[in-house]
Amino acid sequence: MRATHWLIGAARDDAEASRLADAASALPGRAYSPEPGNARQAGNDREIVQLLRTRQLELAIMSIDAANDALSGGAARFAKA
Repeated sequence: MRATHWLIGAARDDAEASRLADAASALPGRAYSPEPGNARQAGNDREIVQLLRTRQLELAIMSIDAANDALSGGAARFAKA
């Protein structure tokens, strides 16, 4: 089953990421979905990472520092709850 909407997430506390997510959501989605995406906001980067881990979110826009912390898995702010 294919998703019909492209979900783009950003943390509410990161104004630049939220602005970029809104802009990206106006673009057409992936090849199977020509519809624009849907920008969604979460409370913070930790929530965004949790949504990515559980595959509830397809794309996230965050700072490079937050992304590196999430990828390293060692940062306390991204530890699984």
